[in-house]
Amino acid sequence: MKSQIQCPYCLFPDADFCLPRKDGIPVYVCSHCRLRFALKDDLQHVYGSIEALYQKDYYEREGDIGYINYEELPLSDFLWQAAVVRLIAGGRKKCLDVGCGTGKLMALLAKKGFEIEGIEISSHAAAVASSRGLSIIGSDILSIPAEKTYDIITAFNVIEHVADIRAFLKKILNLLTDDGVFIFLVPDAGSASALSLGEKWYGYNSSLEHLYYFSVESLNYLMTEIFSTSPVLYQATLKGEDGVCGFIRKSPGYHDIELAGLLSSNFAPESITRENIIPVSILLVTLGNARVSEYCAKYASDIRRNADALELSFLGPALDISASGTDSVPLSSDFSVRLYQEGDECGIVRLFNEVFEREMTVEEWNWKYKGRGNSSVYSAVAVNSAQETVAHYGGIPHRMIYLGRDIYGLAIGDVMVHPKLRGLKLFKKTAELVPEEAVRNNIYLGYGFPNQRALRLPEKLGLYEKIEDVYEASKKICFQTTAARFYFSLSPLSFDDNRIDLLWNDVKTRLKLAVVRDRDYLSWRYQRHPFYSYELWGLQRRWGGGLLGFAVLRRDGEQMLLVDFACRFEMLKNLLRKVENYCWTAGFKRLLLWHPEFLNSSLESLGFVVGPSLTCIPRTTHELTMKKEEIKGNFFYTMGDTDFM
Repeated sequence: MKSQIQCPYCLFPDADFCLPRKDGIPVYVCSHCRLRFALKDDLQHVYGSIEALYQKDYYEREGDIGYINYEELPLSDFLWQAAVVRLIAGGRKKCLDVGCGTGKLMALLAKKGFEIEGIEISSHAAAVASSRGLSIIGSDILSIPAEKTYDIITAFNVIEHVADIRAFLKKILNLLTDDGVFIFLVPDAGSASALSLGEKWYGYNSSLEHLYYFSVESLNYLMTEIFSTSPVLYQATLKGEDGVCGFIRKSPGYHDIELAGLLSSNFAPESITRENIIPVSILLVTLGNARVSEYCAKYASDIRRNADALELSFLGPALDISASGTDSVPLSSDFSVRLYQEGDECGIVRLFNEVFEREMTVEEWNWKYKGRGNSSVYSAVAVNSAQETVAHYGGIPHRMIYLGRDIYGLAIGDVMVHPKLRGLKLFKKTAELVPEEAVRNNIYLGYGFPNQRALRLPEKLGLYEKIEDVYEASKKICFQTTAARFYFSLSPLSFDDNRIDLLWNDVKTRLKLAVVRDRDYLSWRYQRHPFYSYELWGLQRRWGGGLLGFAVLRRDGEQMLLVDFACRFEMLKNLLRKVENYCWTAGFKRLLLWHPEFLNSSLESLGFVVGPSLTCIPRTTHELTMKKEEIKGNFFYTMGDTDFM
């Protein structure tokens, strides 16, 4: 069937009918540039305004357009995109994410020290991303002023939506710095499965908002014409879908030759280095490439030292370095639920490594649950008839203060059920034992820091009640020239410095609800941590020896995490300014911390971008524990209360 249809890219006047999509809209192929496309007029005839499609329903609907509950997608689903960017960036950090959605990729890149902006035409998605403290342009890329430039521009699953590809690619070119790079991903309509299945290929039966269907051939034509150089392209099956991932640099260099070799060799051993092992391993896990086990075994210490918690969790099965092993637990239909008994830790660790896909050692478990000489271990297990652990619910007791009096609280963690035996009854029975035991021992509060998704099941079962969102503050580090740098000093602090206890006794009178942060706690929590290394710094006046505040820091790539801190709140700005100057001197790009909502205005006045994180605080709903109204707005927490659970 011949049709006088003009190609929307090269304007060749005689495109051929190719096949019909699921919705009956015809797909054409240009006989000149080989681009496959549907006509925008045809889509608008069926669906109305194209721009109007990309609103709230697009991220929540069930059907052939958009996503099913986009916000429920875990951050780990976007790790491979961040890995691609880190591989290709070549040390450059100023990045624009085009079609950023609600900012999931942006959040991952920001944590790695990228100076990241996003642009998004969906006002709904842009608002969600902005609420997380991300820098968002709620518009079309063509509206960005010509004087703005970026080292990196990303467009994952975006180009196939763009009405005017030529204008889009030219704008990308103009926004790039001289050695800037454009990184992209599109569905692969030239894959073997797409060509063999024809109109039955999933690409023609879902995501029906797409206007274009790219292949290696058509991408080469489009990119080369605009950039005057050829793109580096990689065909792969990502998340079960055929895709072409690629990049093109404004001025190609030697780094691009190395990257092309890495991709064309399909990640051959000679291309793997300590510098690229983490992003390469993440990609190999996503691709289902068996080489990842070999590489992870060779570079296990580098991965453990440099990967963050989410990356370690994602790479857990490939690392396979647990002393206790990760063999599958034989399951039985008969099980019993009981409190912890000596020796249970081996089975708990084995279950943890299978459920969470991140290695935990017996040493780490003992540090959590027994490391402070606890008289009781607050842990419950479900075991099958062979006495193998199939579920666990744990809590770590902390000395706390509440309205001036000492109490005990239980930080809930390591909640899990074997993947092959997940059921509401088993989970509920295991989860009920620990709060009951805690109340018997006069522990007044049970709380946790799960993400919203992890909270849904225990909330549905009536075991947890959400209190409030956890807030996150981040800041691009710059040198502070205020008077604080002359009047105050920041210096390394010993974990056994008795001034810590004197400071805490002063600070605690100003807090309503908090974990006790004395020498005993800091030594256990940070100095004796079996996995991470922390720095402890003290603030004091230059002409006096009294301790005015402390900060616990952990290095994370090019960003510094302010994991914990304590000071009089009138000293908070001085403490943060001195911490920022130390980070600037040490070469870090970004400072990140978690904090309660009542500190928002203080942090914003210092230039921090503040917003809810992906984590929240719930309480256990046992009738004898603290009520929601006693906790809400009163809990002073930091990242240190959350990042070891």
